[in-house]
Amino acid sequence: MPSKTHATWWPYGYPPMEEAPPIHPYPNEGGRHPPHNHDHRRYGWPPHHHHPYGYPYPYPYPYPYPPFEYEPPPGKPDTGVCPLLDMPPSDEKPEIIYDVRSPVSAARRRGHHHHHYLRHHQDEELSAAEKNAPAVYPTTSHLLIISQAFPWGIKVAGSSSGVTCDDVLNAVHAALQKPITPSEWWIATPEQRKKVIAAFESNCSAEKSGRERKNGILRVDWLCDHTLILGLGKDKDFIGERVMDEKVAKDTWVLAMTKG
Repeated sequence: MPSKTHATWWPYGYPPMEEAPPIHPYPNEGGRHPPHNHDHRRYGWPPHHHHPYGYPYPYPYPYPYPPFEYEPPPGKPDTGVCPLLDMPPSDEKPEIIYDVRSPVSAARRRGHHHHHYLRHHQDEELSAAEKNAPAVYPTTSHLLIISQAFPWGIKVAGSSSGVTCDDVLNAVHAALQKPITPSEWWIATPEQRKKVIAAFESNCSAEKSGRERKNGILRVDWLCDHTLILGLGKDKDFIGERVMDEKVAKDTWVLAMTKG
C-alpha cells in the first residue's frame, strides 16, 4: 500500500495544507526557491508557478494594484460645427440630407438602424432642437459662408444667442434662389456657362421643381449637379484666398457641396 505521502494521493498532486511544511515568512530569505523580482511583501503571494508549494489555483492580481494614470477627457476644440452640419469623414455620408434646390422644410436627418436586416434607412424630419442648435461654436451672431462650388459669399445673421442650423439653411437657400447677375455670368468660362445652361434646362423641366423659365438662370444652376450639402468646415488656405480681412476670416466657414 503506497504511503500517504505519495503525491498521487494528494488532490491535484499537491500536499494538503495541513501536511505542508511551515512557510517561512520571507520565502526568498528561507531559501525555498530562487530569488525573483516579485516582492511578495508588497504585492502578496507571487503567481502559482512561483509558489513554494505549487498552489494549483492562480492568485488574484497582486495588491496594491499598479499606479493608475488618470487621463482627462479631450478638451473641447476651439472651433467646431454642430453634428447636423459637421463635415463627415471621407468614407461616410453627411448627417443632413438637403438638396438646396428644394425648400428648407425638405431637409432631413439621415436615419440610422442597427439591425442588419433593415436594408432601407428611414430619414427623419429635423427636430426643433436640431434646427435651433448653434451652427458653430464658439457661438456667433453672424458668419460668412463661402464655397468652392460658387464664387460669392453668403452672409448669415442670427440672434444674440448665435447663428443656428436653421439660420444657415435658410440663408443658403435664399442666396441660391437669386438670379445670376451679368457680372457673375461673364466671369464664368465658356465651358462653365454651357454646364450652367444645361443645369438650368434640367432644373426647369424637373417634376415638382416649380421653376419657371421666365425667371432666368438662378445661382443654384451654377452648382450644376452638386446640389447636396456635405457640411461646413474650416479651410485656412481657401479662406485666406477669398477673404482679406482677418476679422471676417475668423467667422468665415467653407460650405462643401456634393452631387445630388
